[in-house]
Amino acid sequence: MKYKQDYHGYVYEWTNTKNGMKYIGSHYGAVEDYYTGSGRDFIIAYKHAPNDFAMAVLEYISKDDKELVLLTEKKWLDTVPNIKNNPLYYNLNNDAVGGFGYITEEHIVKRANTLKEKHAAYGLSEAELRSYQKKIQTRLDRIAITGFSDKEKEQHSKYGYKVQVTLPSGEVKEYSSCGQASKELGIDIQYGLSVCAKKVDFKGHKIVKLRDPIVDCR
Repeated sequence: MKYKQDYHGYVYEWTNTKNGMKYIGSHYGAVEDYYTGSGRDFIIAYKHAPNDFAMAVLEYISKDDKELVLLTEKKWLDTVPNIKNNPLYYNLNNDAVGGFGYITEEHIVKRANTLKEKHAAYGLSEAELRSYQKKIQTRLDRIAITGFSDKEKEQHSKYGYKVQVTLPSGEVKEYSSCGQASKELGIDIQYGLSVCAKKVDFKGHKIVKLRDPIVDCR
């Protein structure tokens, strides 16, 4: 299933493998977004022990329609009578109420900056570190089998590689993307990377990839 080609959203079900409790929700976006959910009790339990949870997609929504995603979630919620009072579910509502699938770009940027400040000051918590490591390994395993998703390709083309370039003069400079380096130096850095992987340099420049956003993005 390819995002934006085969589907635009999905209904999911998380299961706590330790106690059997479940959480049903939906997301208008890709499975590869690593979106978890918006239910308070579910989020608390998930953050406490993320490795205890497993997610399954209940239904993909092929039409590009946010409201249809919610309607489909409601259909699944209705399969469990009065789900909000069911002790086997984390859900706090009988209706589909949306959630973080509808946050704006401003919210995303604000949350990202908050996390950067927190991590710069205190580092990653053990739970966050385990979660990141699990996500990275899951992504690498998937890429090895199916290749990059459309969103990853889009992200890659937008941000490129972080590179280090040793100039003919011996000066070493770092750039946040191939595009930035190419613009300043006047050479094709992305092509230069492939050349430097086989030869000593490219037009007198030694180019090294420092970070691949497809693998390292969080």
